[in-house]
Amino acid sequence: MTSNVKYEIRPINMNGDFLWEVHETATDHTIDRFFFEEDAADLAEALESGFGFNGWTPRFVLNKVVLPDDINSRFSNTFQDYDISL
Repeated sequence: MTSNVKYEIRPINMNGDFLWEVHETATDHTIDRFFFEEDAADLAEALESGFGFNGWTPRFVLNKVVLPDDINSRFSNTFQDYDISL
């Protein structure tokens, strides 16, 4: 009998840290990693119940976006000397 589980959680060791990984079985994608098993289990349960892409998450959705700096701070610093009250 085949399993219908689309997501599983599993322990991993990453650079000496013990983490819990939510793994998508059909695509072999790592969806997210957590320090706490409960957090990983909560996400896996939500995904299993239809939250997300039903077991077929596109790879581009998992790409992390790294901003070079904090754009909110830059904006605030740029306009801190102006009185923009209405």
